[in-house]
Amino acid sequence: MSIRFLSITVSGYRGRHFKLDMGDEEHSVFVMDGNTGKTTTIELLRWCFRFKESDAKYKFRHMWADPAHILDFEVEGKQKCLIEIQFKDDKGNHYKFIRETIGEHDRTRSGDKKTRGDIIFSIRDTLEINRGKPVLQGDKVNEFLNAQFRLGVSADYFCFDGEKAREMIRMATSEVQRLIDLIRQRTTHSLVQLYLRRLDDLRDNLLTQSSVTLTDRVQRSLKKKLESKKFELASHNDEIDRLNDGIFVYEQEVDKLDDEIRNLTEKIRSAESDTIRRKAVLEHELIISKKQIEQMRGEVYKNCRIWMEPQNHHLVMQIKELVRERGRFPDPYHTDLITECLKDPPICQICGRPLDSKSIERVKKLGMQIAPHEVQTFLTSEVVSEDSNYDVVEIRRKIQSEVQKLKRIENEYQRISLSKEDEDLFEERAEKARQREEFNGKLIESRSYLKDALDYKAILEHEVEQIIQKSDAFKKNKPLLDEIERLEIALNEAHDRMRARTIEVIGEVISRAASSILGKEFTAKLSEKDGLMLGEKGFYSAEIGGYSGRLILSYLFAEAMSQVSPIIIDTPVGNVGTHRPALAEHLANNHSQVILLCLPTELGGFAEKFAKPAKFKTIKNQPRE
Repeated sequence: MSIRFLSITVSGYRGRHFKLDMGDEEHSVFVMDGNTGKTTTIELLRWCFRFKESDAKYKFRHMWADPAHILDFEVEGKQKCLIEIQFKDDKGNHYKFIRETIGEHDRTRSGDKKTRGDIIFSIRDTLEINRGKPVLQGDKVNEFLNAQFRLGVSADYFCFDGEKAREMIRMATSEVQRLIDLIRQRTTHSLVQLYLRRLDDLRDNLLTQSSVTLTDRVQRSLKKKLESKKFELASHNDEIDRLNDGIFVYEQEVDKLDDEIRNLTEKIRSAESDTIRRKAVLEHELIISKKQIEQMRGEVYKNCRIWMEPQNHHLVMQIKELVRERGRFPDPYHTDLITECLKDPPICQICGRPLDSKSIERVKKLGMQIAPHEVQTFLTSEVVSEDSNYDVVEIRRKIQSEVQKLKRIENEYQRISLSKEDEDLFEERAEKARQREEFNGKLIESRSYLKDALDYKAILEHEVEQIIQKSDAFKKNKPLLDEIERLEIALNEAHDRMRARTIEVIGEVISRAASSILGKEFTAKLSEKDGLMLGEKGFYSAEIGGYSGRLILSYLFAEAMSQVSPIIIDTPVGNVGTHRPALAEHLANNHSQVILLCLPTELGGFAEKFAKPAKFKTIKNQPRE
């Protein structure tokens, strides 16, 4: 679908007040200094097109903050923010989209990870189609924009910036599966999805019709159980999707912080100062020493059964017997702890945090958890002593010696005095490491929750199947239900074939575009095994073309993924070298409208392709009214 943007007006969001007026020009170049609102504009467009009104609260992101604050933190009290986006389609219809947000920003809560300090009272969407016609409101706006133009699934690609390019580069080299999953979303065929939905409806109808032949009491009971389990399963699938989304975000954050920590470490190691180099050496020795101590202590723990006194074996067996008899958790950790956690108000007795509704349900389920077979086997096995030459005294002496060595290194490390600039490097890296551990903790926790959720999903699916098979009336339609399942498999296989062909086509398009920009000796390859790579004279590697080449590949991938014709680019060529003119030529030839949000330093050899310098439009953030 081809659309053309006419204007974008931002009023109040993140303290921004300006209008981007495209007018009747084919392409537009807006010159904007740093902190004027380039990234905010891109992220506002993504936010407006991806999230419907009822689901937009606390979903705005900005660079690496997810969520980010959307209101103006300098305004005290209640405030109203507006974004107005005007565009027209290739049939001449005029559209005016407005998202209004009312709320207030509480600076004391700016560190809150859910709201970033925003307290949003309401979000309201409207869409006027041709002046004087009825106006769409609420979630119907998002439904219309996605049905007509698929703006939601394209927003990440026709609204393009350096951060999105960085994400594409990472996926193309180290996260191939995620890259392919994006293409799978892009190639989801609406007709295949329609058939799959109809097959689901047919299955539900068959189950409903089958229940008519049952007695009223059994019918009501089975139908109620089935509906309840299906609703629970659907809700659980939503939870799994949410967890997967969270894991994706946390993985990105950990990867980003790993890169930043490596860069800071390299700066420290390559510093000219002998003092900072000595501190870096001592730091490395500290890490090695701590690992050695940890390994030796782990060895002691691993062999504890060998050196443990025989009289203690009886105590261990008593504990195992207690756990085995309970079958779940030993008191007081079972009854007392769970009871204390669920008191009013419900508070975790381990970490002291208030429990939300989901946490309360998880605590309740602890009381129903039965130890698996492997645990029961361990609980019934005897604790036996073994003859061994394992010398506990010697290993203890080694640990003490290493601990003394560690203390000496730590003392020397602490005595080294650095300049303020060098000290800032260490402090910045320490802060990045702390952030990394925080996000990695969330990642590990989310993965654990996801495993539990997938296990529970399997249980629910099994329970649904058991309910269906309990009735002979349901079994009568089993052949039809089996046929529906076979049809679903066939449709999914057809979709997989379409996906494979789409990957092939997208790869060919990207390869031809890369050749036109970088030269005939360059090609590109997209595959499910290797991801997206640049090739030179038939040799493919992630290193070919350097950062500039990979950045160009990310542009080309975005073009292939977008389903609308315009492209809006934030700081487009900061890391593109000598290929700026060729990239500009390519973008101009392949898009009906190009809108550039450029820093003043990014104009040369690029922006002139889209507008004459006299027509560059300088945008300043206007003062608040």
